[in-house]
Amino acid sequence: MRYSYAVAVFACGVAVLTGCANSTNTTSPSSPNSSATTRQTSAAPTSPATSPRSSATTLVAEDLNVPAAAAELQWPPAGVPEGSTGGCDRPTWPKASSIKAAGNGSRVLVIGDSLTREVALFSEEQTPTSPRIRAALTKDGWTPTVVCWKGKTTEWASAEVAELARLNLIPPRVVVATGTNDLWVDNASAETFTTRATTLLTALAATTTSSGAPPQVWWVNLWIDTAMAAWNHAREPRDPDMAGYQAYNTALKSVCTPQLNCHIVDWHAAVDSDPALAKRIAEPDLDGVHMTMDGASARATVIARVLANATK
Repeated sequence: MRYSYAVAVFACGVAVLTGCANSTNTTSPSSPNSSATTRQTSAAPTSPATSPRSSATTLVAEDLNVPAAAAELQWPPAGVPEGSTGGCDRPTWPKASSIKAAGNGSRVLVIGDSLTREVALFSEEQTPTSPRIRAALTKDGWTPTVVCWKGKTTEWASAEVAELARLNLIPPRVVVATGTNDLWVDNASAETFTTRATTLLTALAATTTSSGAPPQVWWVNLWIDTAMAAWNHAREPRDPDMAGYQAYNTALKSVCTPQLNCHIVDWHAAVDSDPALAKRIAEPDLDGVHMTMDGASARATVIARVLANATK
């Protein structure tokens, strides 16, 4: 995406968990509290045959030795110009978090675009950032790895998943936060987005993690300030008005299903139900898509809350 903003699944990382999907398979977290909007920012596991939990709802940290294969991951991603600062810093696989909270040290992979990268307003030249989603998940006891780059679509996410799967680096929890650029960059139809999302989820469903099962996936849906996006489109015609984004959310509901181990993080509902949050996200000088730092923090908090609730 082009930049004129400040910004964070987020597209959904995860072992088999219960209590996440309801009849619509959509989690609608309550809006984050005021603390969420403060400006802050191996080798393969050795014992995959042993179940990492004693029951479907009890998490026990799996083998979290830092995998040697992580060094083989190409970064920046293929096709990115040398010297580009358009993405998160190089993905890392840190040692297990020691924080005693919902995640219990378990790994989470987060794949996203510029909304995950969270760069500052009008700071295209800055060095890569440390996404707020990493801090939010770590605070809740997870051990996150964040893979993100500006302007990237769900097709790119599929390519990254394929490479991570080849290196045996897909953990039991995956957060996907793509889709915005399928519309912003490619102007892809909802049908095309459905195909891309299905391809990604099918690939993940065919992957075996250290839990002995495919990963559970949380996909963050979209929220766009369409009035602001339309205003931005009028002054910058090359930027789309994003009017069709709700069709993407509808498409996601059809493909993000329990059969593909997928659950929706309903970011759209969280913002739509909180006018004050919506106002903090979309300040007048933004494009209706990228968020203020308050918005980035709030989005990260919502994602972390959904994963925490899934372990209860």
